[in-house]
Amino acid sequence: MSAPLDLLPLMEAYEVVAKDSRDLLAAARASNWNEFDRIQSRCRAHVAEIRSNAGLREFSADQQRRRREILVGILGDDRAIRDILEPTTRRFDALMQMRPQREGSVA
Repeated sequence: MSAPLDLLPLMEAYEVVAKDSRDLLAAARASNWNEFDRIQSRCRAHVAEIRSNAGLREFSADQQRRRREILVGILGDDRAIRDILEPTTRRFDALMQMRPQREGSVA
């Protein structure tokens, strides 16, 4: 979608972010970290635009229900991404905890 989100109806903007979320998960599952970073940057910009415009609009009951569905889906994608990243993060944290022993020091 080429239109800036602030020119889109707000619900359509939420749909764009939901697609970004699914794309992030697909990139994480494929271990395509360059694509993941690119999508993540795009998603952050989209979320910032929604935040800046969300308070200006009201939702109908159907829109509120759909918005809730979208947000639940995004949270599910986020959890799946964290599940993929967590083992890597733990390994990285463990590596960072390893400190080279200096000569003459006591462990």
